[in-house]
Amino acid sequence: MKLSFNSLVKKIKLDPYIAILSFTLLLVGFAIFFSASLGVMARHEAKFYAILQNQAMFGILLGSIAFFIGVIFPRDYLKGLSPFIYLVGIILCILVYVPGIGFEHGGARRWISIFGFSMQPSEILKYASVMLLGAIYSWQGQVRKTAFRLEARDLWDTLVHHRFTPIIFLTLGVGIVLKNPDLGTSTIILSGIFSVFFILKAKWSDMLILISLLSPILIIFYITNPHAQERINTFISPEKNTGHQNYQVQQTKISLGSGGLWGDGYAQSVQKYHHLPEPVGDSIFAVIGEEFGFVGVVAVIGMFMWLTRRIMYIGRQAIAMDRVFAGLVAQGVGIWMGFQSFINMGVNLGALPTKGLTLPLMSYGGSAILLNMIAIAV
Repeated sequence: MKLSFNSLVKKIKLDPYIAILSFTLLLVGFAIFFSASLGVMARHEAKFYAILQNQAMFGILLGSIAFFIGVIFPRDYLKGLSPFIYLVGIILCILVYVPGIGFEHGGARRWISIFGFSMQPSEILKYASVMLLGAIYSWQGQVRKTAFRLEARDLWDTLVHHRFTPIIFLTLGVGIVLKNPDLGTSTIILSGIFSVFFILKAKWSDMLILISLLSPILIIFYITNPHAQERINTFISPEKNTGHQNYQVQQTKISLGSGGLWGDGYAQSVQKYHHLPEPVGDSIFAVIGEEFGFVGVVAVIGMFMWLTRRIMYIGRQAIAMDRVFAGLVAQGVGIWMGFQSFINMGVNLGALPTKGLTLPLMSYGGSAILLNMIAIAV
């Protein structure tokens, strides 16, 4: 059947709540980001203009365009492409170790730079994992139909229908992300994976196998990573640790507490200039608390809760209509987006160990926002 742009547009049923919440968080996030980045300008003016341009170009402009492309993109095509997207994510995560492409920041090697465009490949893998899992489980029990109209081969049929296929592929992906090292993103990927398992009522034996494969990787990660040990030890006994992790937690608490009920006012944060680590990144939630107080914090939490709930509701509707792939992807995205928001806020409040996770749609990271908008749109 021939598809035209007009026919695709006519088929669109854009959920108004999803659209309004997404763009509200995106635009409010950019306003908060601009305020938080004033602390960067005080120290490095050239860097201020660079990150501002990156956030406006990739986060706001391309993110908005990608949202509407994601809305009209046929789901069957996306389902057929999901194994290739996952493979691309794996390759990009490996490229962080290639000299001249991958580079280190903050003690971790998680970023790549190609043609002047930098990104964190694990962001792609985060979404690709949910898509791959949704595609495999929706393919099981039926003949494979891809966007390329290829006949299923015996090898592929065997691979798709084997119960251990998703476990093997997902363990590989999580293991590579942990090697970067990136415990935070690995946790988010796992939250999406286990949410799909629970939704499908997968066998407990399958989940235990996945846990048994990942447990040694996590143990080795903890033993060989002093940075992770410091984070856990600081959370358990903050009074005994005076390192960077404890300093970060104390400063975010001061920033949140100083805002009071109504906050000090937009762009009036003091902590972002000298004391707050990563005010445009991991600690942007603390800036919200300082400038808009308890009321602003509750408003942001409420928007993330509503967005997550709406995504989950749409996922349940899709599964009820026997659209398994769409439903699993929606609920997987809803879980990891809500969980990532929860972790970022919990870390800023000192209720969780520091993870290095950003606040979706708000923190600095044009490529991350771009992928988040695509995920929400789909």
